Amino acid sequence: MRRPHAETGEVRGGGPGHAPASLLLLLVPILFLVAGTASAGCLQEVPICYGYGCRHTGWLPVDEGRCTALERWMASARDAASERERLAGAIALLESWAALHVPVGEDLAGSYPWGGLPGQQDCIDESLNTDRFLRLLDEAGLLRWHRPAGRQRRAPRVVDVHWTAVIRERATGRSYAVDSWLRDNGEAAVILPLEAWREAEPPSDRPLSGRSERRWSEIWQEEE
Repeated sequence: MRRPHAETGEVRGGGPGHAPASLLLLLVPILFLVAGTASAGCLQEVPICYGYGCRHTGWLPVDEGRCTALERWMASARDAASERERLAGAIALLESWAALHVPVGEDLAGSYPWGGLPGQQDCIDESLNTDRFLRLLDEAGLLRWHRPAGRQRRAPRVVDVHWTAVIRERATGRSYAVDSWLRDNGEAAVILPLEAWREAEPPSDRPLSGRSERRWSEIWQEEE
């Protein structure tokens, strides 16, 4: 949904085809109200899952300043591909804000061997949070080429179940996985075609991100 705007023009006397000045004055507050509805869906408190299996829940307040930041970030998207790129960064931004209110700032990519560390998230936590972020962006009118499409799971080895949030391209109907579990908190989510995500090998126990890599090395050094 694009932000509505009023076209301006020369105002003359109350002849045929021209609105009286008094009527225009009455319309001004209405136009401002309509213009404000584009961001109304952005002003929310978003539940944030953590602790594996959404064992714990905190809240991320998304205020007017954060909505404006999201609008500016997403505004540069010019097509579906660039919107997916901006969307990956928007998920990182929302995760960074969440860390200011919920103890997830040290969340590391993947699940093993981080299960005992405070504030860690598994793929259930991550996919639920990302799906909520996608719905917030959609309700704020910031997704022009995609829409949220819930969550999907894969189980390539039966017991190796993995969840992701999903978006669907409006024009083509093609679905994409939006997988934030593969990155540390505050890093850009991985977005790839859902069919490619389904066919991928089970996520490696070895993380893909910088902080996770360093922590992984520390753990193995401690065990040696």
